[in-house]
Amino acid sequence: MKKRMTCAYLYEDGHAVILYEKHDRDAGTVEFAEVHEKYCDARLDFKGRIVFGRYGAAGFLRLARMAKVITAKEPSTDRGSQNTQRLGIPVGSLEFDFEGNHGCDCAHFNTMPTILGDGYTYQPDINDKFDDNLSSWGITRVARVHRVKPAGMQAAA
Repeated sequence: MKKRMTCAYLYEDGHAVILYEKHDRDAGTVEFAEVHEKYCDARLDFKGRIVFGRYGAAGFLRLARMAKVITAKEPSTDRGSQNTQRLGIPVGSLEFDFEGNHGCDCAHFNTMPTILGDGYTYQPDINDKFDDNLSSWGITRVARVHRVKPAGMQAAA
């Protein structure tokens, strides 16, 4: 069986940690992590990290690869409609801008975590930096670290 993404974390410095699982005939379900030094080329306009859950991680990461700018806003009662503000419902957002100028070519997601769980969680207070010496991430073994190739390196002909 191929590996299946179960969760992903995108950090403000551009690195990502992606958790996978796959089934091994002898060992059963095996969980592992892959760390990417620079997951996408988008300008990241948020602090901390964004956590993408099991059922949306692959799609959100695909959007991240295509985006020019990724913006996240922490849930707040100052955002949203007059009704959500009147009811005291905090509203946050996640936006993938594909033009890079906050134009109309974007994917925008609102979140109201006190009402309904979403496919992502914005955690502005958690700010880990890329570490290429990780052997585990939490209780999960790091199977691979994807490093950025230094400028000027070309593949052998």
